[in-house]
Parts: sequence; C-alpha cells; structure tokens
Amino acid sequence: MDIIDDVIRHLGLRGRVAYRHERPADLADAIHDSELLQLHCVLDGACRYRVDGDHGEYRLQRGDVLLLPCGGQVTLLDAGGSARAHTAQHPSPAGAARLLALGVEVELAGRLRHPLFSGLPRVVRIDHAGFVTSGTPEHAGYLVARSGARGAGAESAIIDRLVEILLIQAIKAYQAGRATDTAFVSALLDPAVSRAIAAIHAEPGRNWSLERLAQASGLSRSAFSRRFTELTGVPAMHYLTAWRMQLALQKLRSGGVDLAHIARSVGYLSPAAFQKAFKRVHGFTPGQATAVAG
Repeated sequence: MDIIDDVIRHLGLRGRVAYRHERPADLADAIHDSELLQLHCVLDGACRYRVDGDHGEYRLQRGDVLLLPCGGQVTLLDAGGSARAHTAQHPSPAGAARLLALGVEVELAGRLRHPLFSGLPRVVRIDHAGFVTSGTPEHAGYLVARSGARGAGAESAIIDRLVEILLIQAIKAYQAGRATDTAFVSALLDPAVSRAIAAIHAEPGRNWSLERLAQASGLSRSAFSRRFTELTGVPAMHYLTAWRMQLALQKLRSGGVDLAHIARSVGYLSPAAFQKAFKRVHGFTPGQATAVAG
C-alpha cells in the first residue's frame, strides 16, 4: 500500500482554481491570500512569488510548483530574468502565452491536520526536476489548466480529482529530493514505523492496541512507542484514532451507510463510543457531518 496515496485520497479534499494568469502584465498587483492549503504552478514561462512573512522570493519556471500547506498571502511578480527554455517534453504551442501561472486552493474535510502536512515546511518548493525524478514529468497542474474548469458546479468533481492527483505528485516529488526533511516522510522510510502505519491503513477496523502495533513493527512496546512518536510527531494510538475518524468523516459525507456500520468499520462495536470519539476529534457530531453532506 502507498501510504501517501492513501492519506490524500481519504482527506475528502475540495479544490478550486483561485487564479490563472496568462500574461506577464496580469501580475501587476497580483496578490493571493487564503488560509487554505495552496498550490502555485508555473506551467509556461516564469514568474516570482513572494510569501508574506518569509524572507526572499521564489522564482518558478516551467513545471515548478510552490506548496503552502497552511496557506498565507502570496504576491506574484514578473520573472526578473530569462524563463526556462521550451523542451521537447514541454513544447510551447504555436501562439501560446509566454506565461501561464495557475493557483489552486485546497480545502480539507474536518479540522484535523494529518502529520503528513503538519511536518512540512511553511513553504515547499518543488522544482520540475523533482517531478521528473519521481516519474511524473508533466504533473496534473497541466491537466487542470487544459480542463478549463475552475471547481464550481458540475466541474467540482473533475477539479477535486485532478487536485488530489497534483497534491500526491507534489509531495512525492518533494519526498524524492528531500526525503529526510519532514517527520512523517521520515517515518515512512523507517522499516519498523512504516510497517505499523501500513497495518493501521490496511486494517483500520482491527482491534489494535499499542502491543499489537508494536508486534506488527517488530519492536518492543516501549521502543516502538518512542520511535513512532519521535518520527511522526504524534503517539501511535493518537494516530490510529485520528485516522479512523478521518475515514469515518469521509464515509459519513459520502452518505448511504448507517452509523453502526461506519462505527464497526473503524473499530468501534458501540455506536455511542464511536460518536463520543468522533466529536472529540472533529469538534462536531456524526449527525452534523451527515447534515453538511446532505
């Protein structure tokens, strides 16, 4: 099982195209400000990004992506230099604009922040070379641009899926180049902890205990507990509960499944115990989650 894929596919994310600039002149006073997770993609030409509260600027060229896990205020500026040359892999269509910059906002279901994101730097730059290394020389940002969709009405499902793919590709490309920079990615590279995480994701409804997870990891209880917390930033049983509640939230918002079945699927024989845990983690009841979905 690919854990990064599994995490992102169960976040219930919703994507929206926040801006699309096709001429350098469009960048005059171009400011984007949002608390949502942001992906800024330069698909043709080049431009600069200035992130509020961060020193310096980020000059992005064709194929580069800037990821802001916690959002922020971003100012777009002209390139201030020569853009990356067109290549056979990324040819510029006849008559195409010399600039194509695309910004995407991503809303995640619930108030949880998975360790995959909380362990990332405030600003993550992924160069085109990182996508090439990870096997996706043309990432899904190009598909978002070609679709012409912005994420409203009937187009929302298309954008949601493309943004999901783009986010997976961006994190894997970052992982390929700087694997030890983030806590959760480092945990996935640790044989013992990664076995435990994979076990949780494969069987979220199993009657897990710290001892059983330690057995799955191949470590003693104390050694496993210490290493899991050190590498992920959260205790193993907290991660288990949070992941179960994330899966439950997605099932509730999808509709068509009764509460008792959802509770059992994430390891709770008692619907009352499940509802209590759900509200403690998310801050609202399963019934309120269902009402929002409806």
